[in-house]
Amino acid sequence: MSAHFGNVYFVVRDLNRTTAFYEKLFGQPVSARNRDRFAQFALSGGSIAFLCGNYDSEHTGETEKSGYDEKYDDTAAIAKRENCGKAVINLWTESLQKERERILALKIAEPTEIKYLCSASPYWYFQLSDPDGITIEITGSID
Repeated sequence: MSAHFGNVYFVVRDLNRTTAFYEKLFGQPVSARNRDRFAQFALSGGSIAFLCGNYDSEHTGETEKSGYDEKYDDTAAIAKRENCGKAVINLWTESLQKERERILALKIAEPTEIKYLCSASPYWYFQLSDPDGITIEITGSID
């Protein structure tokens, strides 16, 4: 098998609220969108995307499907679940302090203070949550 990376996507409750949050966080508009069902952001190094969990159940005549597995395909139920914190979106920046101040000014989330961890090498970061409770960890240089 020869696998190729496409993107990572998250099932969310409200695509418009989520894309507004990430447009502010990333400082760029959505790069690709499929109605109010799916939105993708092209970032250096790859892409990240979001699927509206309720879209297919609310627009039954708009999407053709073959086969169904409740565990994987019931996106409305998946969107209602609480985020368990096992997935973390990791971003990096040149200046942690400047990025933290920018996020505070945007008033989109309340970031933690800048933290330090050393496990074989030094690591500075802060965290925040998106509208669905997905943890975002931002790493980078300390000023």
